[in-house]
Amino acid sequence: MALGSDGNAYAWGDNTYGQLGDGTSSSRNTPVKVGKPAGAPADFTYVQVSAG
Repeated sequence: MALGSDGNAYAWGDNTYGQLGDGTSSSRNTPVKVGKPAGAPADFTYVQVSAG
């Protein structure tokens, strides 16, 4: 995972169980934008990300 300077979170790698948060189960070799949480305001930005 990475936090972009645009306030979005990005993820890549194995996605067998949908763990990248992009709404698919396709593995990604390049970063894809992670969706914002349901009900988040329009101006929501990520300030920190963590993965394990």
